[in-house]
Amino acid sequence: MIPLAHVGGLPLEELLPAIAAPGASLLAARAWLNLQLRRHRPREPR
Repeated sequence: MIPLAHVGGLPLEELLPAIAAPGASLLAARAWLNLQLRRHRPREPR
């Protein structure tokens, strides 16, 4: 038996993917942007 948690009348299993997907997309976009900015930044002499 699997216990079901409900938030605001909706099962929690239905809400988790809707919350997790945008967060994962934002992390991927942030990583890509950091990579692009690092690639185009001129190197500073030491």
